[in-house]
Amino acid sequence: MIEQNEADQDSIRQKRLLRLAQLEAQNENQNVNEKENSESNEAKKTKKEVKDEPKSTEPKTVTPIAKPNAFSSLASPKLTKNSSPSPINRKKKNKMEAIVSFLSQDEDDWDDQQYKKIFRCSLKENESDENGQLKYLKELSEDLISEDLPLKFTTSIVERLLVARLSLDENADDNATPLFDYLVGCWVELCEVQRKTNKLLLEKDITEMQKKDLTDKVKERIGRLNTAKELIVSYSGFVISTLAEMFPQSERALELGPKCIAEKLMHCNAFELENQLPTLFFDEFIKRFSDNLEEIFEPILKHIMDEMNKQNLNKNYLPPLNAASRLLANKSIAAMVPTFDYWNPETTIAREIEDKSFLGAFYSKVSAFPDSDSGISQAYFSNRNTFSYSTSYENNINGFEIGTRNPDDVKASMNNLRTVVENVQSTLYSMTMSIIRANPTAREAVLKFFGDTITKNHSREKIQIDRKEVSTDGLMYSLNRVCHKLCEPFLDPGYKKIGLIDLDYLTYTNRIDITEHTRILFDLNQSKEYTEKWNKDHPEKPKPNFVTEMFYLTMAVYHYGFLSTVRFYQRMVTQIEEIRKQVKKMNAEKNSGAWTNLGIRRIVNEQLLIRYQTQLDVMIDHKLAMDAILLNKTVLIDVYKFYNLVMTWIIRLILIKSGMVEPTSNINWATLARGDNFGNIDLRILPDEAPDAFKALPEWIIDDICEFLVFICRNQATIFENVSRDELMTFIMILMKHANYIKNPYLKAKFAEILYCFTVPLYRDALGHTSGRLDLIFEMHPLAKDLLVEDLMKFYIDIEQTGMHSQFYDKFNIRYNISQVLKCIWKDPSHKMQIVKQSRNTSFFVHFANLLMNDTTYLLDEGLAKLAEIHVIQKEMANVQRWNEESEQYRAERENLLRVDERQAISYMALSNETVHMLNYMTSDPQIVQPFMEPEIVERLAAMMDYNLTALVGPKCTELKVADPEKYRFNPKKLLTELIDIYLHLGTRKEFIAAVARDGRSYRKEIFLKAQHILKKNALKGPNDITKLSNFVNNVEEELKNINLEDEMDQDVPDEFLDPLLYTLMDDPVILPSSHITVDRSTIKSHLLSDSHDPFNRQPLTIDMVTPNVELKAKIDAYKKERQQKKKNIN
Repeated sequence: MIEQNEADQDSIRQKRLLRLAQLEAQNENQNVNEKENSESNEAKKTKKEVKDEPKSTEPKTVTPIAKPNAFSSLASPKLTKNSSPSPINRKKKNKMEAIVSFLSQDEDDWDDQQYKKIFRCSLKENESDENGQLKYLKELSEDLISEDLPLKFTTSIVERLLVARLSLDENADDNATPLFDYLVGCWVELCEVQRKTNKLLLEKDITEMQKKDLTDKVKERIGRLNTAKELIVSYSGFVISTLAEMFPQSERALELGPKCIAEKLMHCNAFELENQLPTLFFDEFIKRFSDNLEEIFEPILKHIMDEMNKQNLNKNYLPPLNAASRLLANKSIAAMVPTFDYWNPETTIAREIEDKSFLGAFYSKVSAFPDSDSGISQAYFSNRNTFSYSTSYENNINGFEIGTRNPDDVKASMNNLRTVVENVQSTLYSMTMSIIRANPTAREAVLKFFGDTITKNHSREKIQIDRKEVSTDGLMYSLNRVCHKLCEPFLDPGYKKIGLIDLDYLTYTNRIDITEHTRILFDLNQSKEYTEKWNKDHPEKPKPNFVTEMFYLTMAVYHYGFLSTVRFYQRMVTQIEEIRKQVKKMNAEKNSGAWTNLGIRRIVNEQLLIRYQTQLDVMIDHKLAMDAILLNKTVLIDVYKFYNLVMTWIIRLILIKSGMVEPTSNINWATLARGDNFGNIDLRILPDEAPDAFKALPEWIIDDICEFLVFICRNQATIFENVSRDELMTFIMILMKHANYIKNPYLKAKFAEILYCFTVPLYRDALGHTSGRLDLIFEMHPLAKDLLVEDLMKFYIDIEQTGMHSQFYDKFNIRYNISQVLKCIWKDPSHKMQIVKQSRNTSFFVHFANLLMNDTTYLLDEGLAKLAEIHVIQKEMANVQRWNEESEQYRAERENLLRVDERQAISYMALSNETVHMLNYMTSDPQIVQPFMEPEIVERLAAMMDYNLTALVGPKCTELKVADPEKYRFNPKKLLTELIDIYLHLGTRKEFIAAVARDGRSYRKEIFLKAQHILKKNALKGPNDITKLSNFVNNVEEELKNINLEDEMDQDVPDEFLDPLLYTLMDDPVILPSSHITVDRSTIKSHLLSDSHDPFNRQPLTIDMVTPNVELKAKIDAYKKERQQKKKNIN
């Protein structure tokens, strides 16, 4: 159709040119009325002649005779009857024809023709064109007649034309085209006229003179059209502003006002939007109303914000999100938004931020977290059958039971949810970045919004949170992601921009309030004094750069946002497992028929089970939705990279504030962060006392690092394959090396758990084959090779006293993690030599060995005791008839006790197995044996070994027989083998033989003989080891004879020679400084291993404070010499 119209138009133009050529040849001076209508109307004119306009009552308008111009010679010559121009020539002639027509047309006529087309109006009644009827502007027509002006639309009256058109009463009809839409349509048509006009300049086959004439004419006419264009843009603003009531409009149009723009932005697709609100028009619109943008765009953005507040992931959230994003892409609008009342209202509380603040509405609504909208999780992960339960492998995801949900469907839903949320986060970042880039004032407003949101959510750091009083996880997560993306420019692995971060920011800023926060080493008074002193020394408050602001804000947002959500998630998982256990228990009771005869109680139980099952299913939905976000590897890697920067920043702060490095020094921080030396900087040697700037840091900075790393260790350890762990190892090594830099032992306990995670392979197949080793970093990292063993052993000792009420039980779990790391690195020759090196520090290693023995003694004793209790209850329950005769209350109490015992037995046995194993491999190396032979611990070691051997193979060993011992981590054969190994490792040492012989409480020869029998029977030891064990027992028996003989001879030993604590003959008497009591050195050393006080008056005491009792020692030596002589005489 378009091609046909163009052909018709070309034909008409050709005829017109022929007619003009004839007129010029005859030199006729006559009036020619050439009124140009639309191109389609021209196509309908007769092919034989061009009709003159009919006469009317309007004033007569005379059109001058077309004068010859530079293009006259281009008119096509007459065609003969047989002539047939080629398509190329015809096209060229058509172009020339159009140009001649354009130049020959009178200016007013051209304007009139175009304005009719643009505004769809006429000064004549019942006039139409190819596009239909034109609006008759009667009043304007009458006014022009009265003013004796021609009835033509010219540029001089275009504004009158606009006012007349906009003032038509019919505009108020409900079905009338809104005036804003009408004006946008006029603008589009005007642009089309300009395009076609400019297209004339593309003709190349004309002379320079001809081109100049054409260019001048086009420029002149385009200029006049631009005047009309500006008016259109202006009036498009007037009809939706406070001036809108000047013109008749429908109630709906007046009610919407500028919000009609919001409606178009939200409810039109891309093609429709470009037609109804073209990009170029919108840009001109914004430019035109730059002085009063707020009047127009404040209600627009508020309308979009209100629409966003109605959305969630299950609704139509994209229209308002994309609308806001498009508006904010304009710098002027982006700069204006922070001036609105609803940008960041001061009076809002935390929970209201997402409803009453502009960014809050967008940050919070598209969320997968259940506290934002619980329906999201059900929409993505709802169970097909709440009351059908599956525990098969196929219905588990990473060991978490998901009921009857299909694992593949769940994983697909997770991926879909992640994709949706990631796309939204990307848009939110773009919106925020647009505002930040608008101008400095807008950037400050964004930073203030971040800071205010953090401040209002301080209670999110608590363990127990009233979630109705804080912002949702969805809002905080979006804030996390946006802040992180704003940090990406300085998250480079080389840390080249770390120098831009002001180390003192927390000392002077009001953006982040840490006044009441626990500090790493300072108390609140000390931190207050430090802050006051710093500000006094720096009277001019620094102006932090954007990098500094975003670094600290992001650190705080992770603290109050992501990690608070993680804590809630972990508590929810615990609750899920508790409810799951209850559901399984009740299902088992129901299926066993135990409820059959309960009467009304059965109905209550069934209703309770349904409630538990429903609650469990909903919580699983929530957990899976949170998994999709919190366990997203992309997100976790981002967080990890940020904390790598934080750890490097802390190292930099320590070095600069301690004076080891100048702030302006050109340091390769990436090299230092990897643990390598740089120049003369050695991270193994830091000042004994931490700098004040480090002491004053909030403790949560380090705690957050640890908490995040522990979270990924437990839930998504595979991300360690994709990130650098060098910074982490450096950070852990230097802070564990300099123990006084951190006073909170639980922070270092988390370090130990993270290191333990590196000992566990990432993957294990069905056959038990493992892959994905992380422990190689222990062998490769420069600081780990030198400091790991020392740091772990020191912490093993330090954790004995934590100052917390739960310290006694906490230490076992912490030491378990340490033992796993030590076991892992024992295989590495370099680390093994480090352990040997530590063993040569006798006092240190003896302290370590003593605690190791204490733990072994307690854990094995408790573990075996719990197994004995389990044995009794299981035996009782095995007698089914008698068990069923017991009361329901009795059975419930015994079952509850069994569950408690089982849980404790598993814990105790798992821990004791590791402590025994550590004793085993450490005593296997002759270079490490000596500390275990020191007088203060060798007898205790022997007593512990004998006691546990008796428990395993003695008369009461049958009490340890339980059903499914592997469930409780109890492997009696393996445990017996490990104990015997320790005997064999130490069996050639005289000190150990003597200590076993002096163990009158537990040592019995028959116990060892029974152990030998079990070892042989079960092929647990070979003949050589059996022989060694026999020789050891023989040596002990021989030593026992000597001891018995000495005891007979020592019946009359003077009391002053006896140790007041053990009542044994002293070897090396020493005087205690405060109580002045004399004890044996080995006794007091043994006491001080677990208690640093004088046992007689509880005054502080260390071994270097005692003084030898030389006089008494001389008497004892003389007594021993005399006794030795008597023994020889007897023999």
